[in-house]
Amino acid sequence: MKKTSKRIISFLVILIIAIVLSACAAKAPGDDSSLEGSNQLYSVSNNESSKTVSSQSSTDRYAEKTEKEVAKELDRKVIRRATLDIMSKEATVFYKKIVDYGVSIGGYEFSYAISNYDTYSVIKADFKVPPEKLVDFISYLEENGDVINSSMTSDDITDSYYDTATRLETKRKSLDQYYELLKKASNIEEIVYVQKIIDGIIEDIEAMEGKLKVWNSQSDMATVSLYIRQNNDPVQIRKEIKWDTLSMDDMSYLIKQSFYGITNTVVSLLQWIVVLLLGLSPLWITIGVVIYFIAKKNKKAKANKVIVIEEKKETKSKKKE
Repeated sequence: MKKTSKRIISFLVILIIAIVLSACAAKAPGDDSSLEGSNQLYSVSNNESSKTVSSQSSTDRYAEKTEKEVAKELDRKVIRRATLDIMSKEATVFYKKIVDYGVSIGGYEFSYAISNYDTYSVIKADFKVPPEKLVDFISYLEENGDVINSSMTSDDITDSYYDTATRLETKRKSLDQYYELLKKASNIEEIVYVQKIIDGIIEDIEAMEGKLKVWNSQSDMATVSLYIRQNNDPVQIRKEIKWDTLSMDDMSYLIKQSFYGITNTVVSLLQWIVVLLLGLSPLWITIGVVIYFIAKKNKKAKANKVIVIEEKKETKSKKKE
């Protein structure tokens, strides 16, 4: 029992030391507040030369911090997105040109969907292009197609990205320390306890790595969403209307859109009625046959009734005679 108690106490001491080391490793890089305080005390208690050395080391630290910030600025993580609504005489032909140009500047087609109607087509597609080529790509679309609506957004995730990268490095160092601690575990209870902590750290590391991977993918290539319609599309794309004042042109457009919407609804309803009637035609035929025989039977019964009434009248007239 004494040996077991000593082992447990030793393990707890080692575990506490590991936790303290993890906390020290989790400290943000460049945080030298304690060192800076000691330098200040040293400069106050010593001669002018010591003050000069302390001031110089502080300046070096600030210079080092500035270099890190500059390096961070050079590798900023920005997610860029653009959305464009475009009208074209031939949607499929125009889209083929877009694909060729996108590939020529280092981009690629990310998703594609086309809806073909009787006389026109509608294409929805997403492109990935290098961020530095985004403006060139949009300029090409504006020069070769009729861009009705467009928008562009940029989301700077630099701080979040590098904070996550720093925390990931800290987690990895902490994981190495717990692996060392696991080697020193002397019984099942200690192994299970440390392994549980290790599993939690691994889960955090995988989540951070996945997040960084997604951010890298989003920031390395800009996303351009395209919505292409043909000029003969009855429901054409329209520029955004300012609702504070409606011009006659805007009112005409809204009336036209309402007319198309109502007409499409009515025609669709009539089409479904025809489909329903044709689909249930066997039932209607059966009901018609049944109604025919019932009507025929009723007509025959009515004729027989009339004959009987006439015979009764003739009998009565003969009796009177």
